[in-house]
Amino acid sequence: MKTPVFQRLFQALLLRRSVYEYAAREPDSWREAVAVVCIVALAEGLSLSDVVSKELGVPAALTLFVVMAYDLVCWLLVGLLAYPIGRLVTPRAASTAVFDDADADHAPDLRRLLRCFGFGTAPVVLRAFGFLDPSRSWLPMLVGTWLFASSFVAYRAALPTTNARAALAAFLLRATIIVIHLTTGVQLL
Repeated sequence: MKTPVFQRLFQALLLRRSVYEYAAREPDSWREAVAVVCIVALAEGLSLSDVVSKELGVPAALTLFVVMAYDLVCWLLVGLLAYPIGRLVTPRAASTAVFDDADADHAPDLRRLLRCFGFGTAPVVLRAFGFLDPSRSWLPMLVGTWLFASSFVAYRAALPTTNARAALAAFLLRATIIVIHLTTGVQLL
């Protein structure tokens, strides 16, 4: 029996390694990863739709659509950023043994990373609780810290590496995302 996607989302939010390992192991879990990204975008869009409607006069449905499209693109961009960082921290021998194998059970690492990072977007759902933080002071810090932790778990599940290397990869990824945000104003997941 398949686990419902909302249950997997909740488990990913709690950083359950088994969910991330499932995403790394099962090539068909990409649908669930996309569903998690869409559910997260829906929650984020619902929290923004009221403000955007009042401030800009944009219909709520359009806001939801734009946020969903934006989050899907951001997920792909984060995966594309995660790929070279993951290759950098993964020992070459382990990388070759696991990911360059022609065995059908081993997906190419970019796909594996994308699936794991799809589940790794789960902490963004906490942005829907922005009304609890009107000063916008502690919630972004909480979500950012949780995203770092989910990046660590995603790297650890997707790559044959140690905890220290996965933590280094998660740090490099999140630091890169922060630099992109500070220099361009674009906020990635």
